[in-house]
Amino acid sequence: MAATRHTERTSGEQQQLINTGTVLADAVRTTFGPNGMDKMLVGRNGTVLVTNDGARILDRMEIEDPVATTVARAASSQQVATTDGTTRTVLLTGALLSAAESLLAAGVHPTTIIDGFNTATYSAREQLQSYGVYVDEDDREMLKNVARTAVTGRWDDANTRRFAELTVGALEAIEFDRSRLGIGGYAGGELRDSTLIDGMCIDMEQSPATAGGWGRDQTVRNARVAMVNTAISIDKPAAVEVVTLADSEQASRFREHEAAIRSEIVGTMCDSGVDVLFCQKSIDEQIRNALIQRGVLPVERTRQDQFDAITAMTGAKAVQSVGQFAPTMAGHAGTVRHRTVGTTETVWVTDSPAAVHRFLLLRGGTPHVAAESERIIETCSDAVTLAVNEGRVVPGGGASMVSLSRALRSKAKSISDREQLVIEAYADALETLPQALAKNAGRDPMATLAELKRRHAGGDKAVGVGPSGTPREMVAAGVVEPRSVIDRSLTIALEAASMLLRVDEVLSADTAGADGQSGSCNHGGRAEHSCTSQPGVDAGGYPWAISH
Repeated sequence: MAATRHTERTSGEQQQLINTGTVLADAVRTTFGPNGMDKMLVGRNGTVLVTNDGARILDRMEIEDPVATTVARAASSQQVATTDGTTRTVLLTGALLSAAESLLAAGVHPTTIIDGFNTATYSAREQLQSYGVYVDEDDREMLKNVARTAVTGRWDDANTRRFAELTVGALEAIEFDRSRLGIGGYAGGELRDSTLIDGMCIDMEQSPATAGGWGRDQTVRNARVAMVNTAISIDKPAAVEVVTLADSEQASRFREHEAAIRSEIVGTMCDSGVDVLFCQKSIDEQIRNALIQRGVLPVERTRQDQFDAITAMTGAKAVQSVGQFAPTMAGHAGTVRHRTVGTTETVWVTDSPAAVHRFLLLRGGTPHVAAESERIIETCSDAVTLAVNEGRVVPGGGASMVSLSRALRSKAKSISDREQLVIEAYADALETLPQALAKNAGRDPMATLAELKRRHAGGDKAVGVGPSGTPREMVAAGVVEPRSVIDRSLTIALEAASMLLRVDEVLSADTAGADGQSGSCNHGGRAEHSCTSQPGVDAGGYPWAISH
């Protein structure tokens, strides 16, 4: 009798866990694909965010349930790894949990389900390795297709094409080194006002940098640039000292001494023909004013990454103090310009002869639109970079999922035990993704899936759900995405679903254990089963580490 009650309790707990895990998938399902709807998120202070980006939705939602939190954190690691595919990961996790629910009801043990899911995921990832189309950095049209796929549904066709062109052009110029591409969104304009800057843009609102003394929209052409990595001021003694001045003459000599040091610093810059001085730290007020009066325009407190980029761009040699500076250490920039973009003060460094850097300056009518544009282009540029680095893209529109599902059903036929049911259920879960795309486009999901299966059985392995909701050949339609985005979704969904299926009961616990360590656990002192969610612990991109 006791064993029966325990079995019933375990079954009930797992049912509740599964139901909670699928609720999050239902919440973001309607945002999936190019025809996905937006969600309006209203904060407690009344702030409103309208977006269809799964990562932002999960980040802004107030999720208190521990199961839903686990799924959300798992999906967020997808965003960290590939900057795309978060919604797909949540949907796939929910689909696997729903499949597990049916299997549990049929009497399949959770361990068998987990093992079957592992087998299916491994097989699907292997299949994905040999699936898709080769691409390299010279295949400009295919790369633009990757970019368009990443932003389809966010803008109209004209803006989608334009931003794909801008993104690919910028990445080509920097040899697909994403670290040399800056992206910024600014309110007060239209999307069509967006432009690609041949150089760097320093945002004075997002950076501690200041540009005192510059006039509105002031431009310096053929600028000689100096880079100083420490504060420019009169050196102070390291030890505490007291200066006693006996009379006014000593005080006067003391002031003259400081003035001479300041004059020497200013003279070094001016005699070297420096036009613009970038300092990584602060500049003494009197020195700064003297520099401005003599035509040297300072930019102080330049952020370290921007300081390093400008140094490389201009070919300058950064020094630790002005005393180390020589005329040969100055760099060159075709243009250094102080400009207000919308309401934001910026400094542009462009047309430099040395290292190449690009900046995509995006405009939007409101701060929200500008911020969304920046986020979308970041996803777009990361997707293109991933495609180049991997050398392979796969058809989008759910075509890959249908193809993988078909391969798994074939594999299941070779398995004689109950794991065959699990692999078939996994295949069913993959097919929920093209069904969601069809439904969000206003099409019959079952009829669309049946047509996709028929086309794939006939050899059309790249057929998926097109933007209109009807089956189309995805590669020909230009709907392609990096292979690793799907690969990562398969992995994370498996980990999240498997973790929840291992849980048979949810217990309340103190936030800190006996050793005072928050978020760590060790079951019954057994070293073979441990988990952690401590901040700073490397768990391979996941919000937990688990082993058996």
